[in-house]
Amino acid sequence: MTSTTSKNDSNSTWSSLFTFCCFAFVAIFLLAFFSYTAFNRLVAKDEGFYLMAISQVISGNDVYLDFFFPQMPLLPYAYAFFAKFLGISWITCRLFSAFIATLLGLCLYGEVRRRWGNSSAIISAFLFAFCNYVFPWDVTVTTYALGTFLIFLSYRFLIRSTNFTHYFIAGLVFGLAIETRLMLAGIFPLILLWIFNNNENKKVAFYRIIIFSLGCLITLLPSLYLYINYTDVFLYNNLGYHLERSSMNISEQQDGIFKILGIILGFVKTLKYDSPQIPVLLWVNFGALIFTLLSKKKIDLSFYFIFSLLIINIIPKPSYIQYFATLIPFLIMGVFIFFSISFEWIKRKSTFFFVISLVVPLLLSGIYFYHVPSDYIRYTYIFDEGTSSRIQEFLGYNKKVNSGDGVIGIGNIRNAANWNLNKINMIKARIESLTSNGEEVFSFWPGFLIGTHAVPIKGLENHFSFIASNNLKAEDHSLIKFLKNIAKIFNKN
Repeated sequence: MTSTTSKNDSNSTWSSLFTFCCFAFVAIFLLAFFSYTAFNRLVAKDEGFYLMAISQVISGNDVYLDFFFPQMPLLPYAYAFFAKFLGISWITCRLFSAFIATLLGLCLYGEVRRRWGNSSAIISAFLFAFCNYVFPWDVTVTTYALGTFLIFLSYRFLIRSTNFTHYFIAGLVFGLAIETRLMLAGIFPLILLWIFNNNENKKVAFYRIIIFSLGCLITLLPSLYLYINYTDVFLYNNLGYHLERSSMNISEQQDGIFKILGIILGFVKTLKYDSPQIPVLLWVNFGALIFTLLSKKKIDLSFYFIFSLLIINIIPKPSYIQYFATLIPFLIMGVFIFFSISFEWIKRKSTFFFVISLVVPLLLSGIYFYHVPSDYIRYTYIFDEGTSSRIQEFLGYNKKVNSGDGVIGIGNIRNAANWNLNKINMIKARIESLTSNGEEVFSFWPGFLIGTHAVPIKGLENHFSFIASNNLKAEDHSLIKFLKNIAKIFNKN
C-alpha cells in the first residue's frame, strides 16, 4: 500500500514538473518571438496617434477633453502606466504589446491544456504565434492585443465559472474590453444568451446575468461619467467620427462587405497575406459547430464569440481584414473542439477512418504553416531583398514577396525602407537636434514626435484631425478644441 502511494506521488511530481516545463517553454517562446517581431515589425500608421495619446496622458492631458482620440479611453492610460516606468518610446510601447500578446497566448495555452492536455496546448501556442493575423498586429501599439486579451480572459472566467464571483470578475474584465474598443460591446447580448442557455435553472441564470452585467457596468463607469458630463465630445470621438470618416455609398459598402467575406472564407485572394490561415480556421470551426449539433453537445461559448465578432468586425465602413485578429484565439479553441469530437466518433469506426484522422491534421497543418515565412517577411524589415528571395527559394515558393508587399499603408519594399523603427529613430534624432525642449512642431503624422522633447501644435495630436475637421459642420467646431487650431493654421496659410 505504501509502495503504491509512493509511486503515485512520484508520478504526480513528475507530471507537475513536466507541466511546468511545458508552460515555461511556451512562455519564453511567446515572449521572445513577439518581442523580436515587435522590434522588426513595419510601422502601422495608426500607431502614431495611439502613441501620441499615451504621451499626452503621461503629460497630464485628458482623452477627448484635451485631444481628439477616436477610440474608447482605456488603452492610453494602460500603456501610460507602463511607460511611466520605462519611458515613452516606440520600443517600450511595442514591448508592452508583445507582453500582452504573450499573456493572451498563455491564456489560450492554459485553457487548451485544461481541456485537452499538454500536447494540444503546445500546438495551440504555435497555431497562435504563427498566425498571420496575430504576429503582424498584436505587437503593434493598437487595440488588437489588449482588446483580444481582455475578451478572451472574460471568456475563460465564464466557461470555468462555478460561482457568482467568476461571473462578476468576467463582467469586470469584459467591461475593460469595451473600454478598449467600443465595438466589442456587440458581444454582450450573445454572452447573456449563452448564460441563459447554459443554466437549466433559469432563476440562477437570471441572477448570473445580473452579476455579470453589474461587473461590466462597474468598469464602464469612467466612460459613463464622460458620456454624462461631455456627451457631444464623447459621442463624436467614439461614434460620430467613425460614421462620417468614409464617403462610401451603399453599393460600395456592400461590395466591401462581400470582398471581406470572400477573403476570410478563402474565395477571394488578398495581397496582404499568402497563408490561407483564417479560411482554414473558419471552415474547421464550421465543421466543429456541425459536429457539436449532431452529437447533441452544448455549444461552446467560443462559437458565440466567433459569431458576434464576425458580425461586428464587418459592420464598420470601411472594414479591414486585420479587424478579424480578435477571432483567432476563439477559432483555435474551435479547432480542438472539432478534433476532440471527431476523434470520439472515429474511435467507434474502422482503421480507414483512423488513418484519415492522422492525415487530415497533417494536411491542414501544412496548409496553415507553409507560407508563414513569406507573411513574416511582408510585415517585418529584417532581410534585404536578396536574402528574403533566397529564403523563399529554399522553401520552394514560386512567388517571391518582399518587405512591405501588400501591407496596408506601405505596399512595397521601397516604402518599407522608410517605415520601420530604425528610420523612425533617425527622424527622432534629427528632430531632437533641431528643436528645443517643449517646442511646438507642425507634423502631419504624430508618430515622428514620440520620445522627442518637441510637442505637436495643439490640435494636431492625431493625423485624422484633418478628416474630422472636413466632415464636421462649422457650427459643430466648438465641440472639440482641436478644430479651432486647425482652422487657424490653414487660415494663416
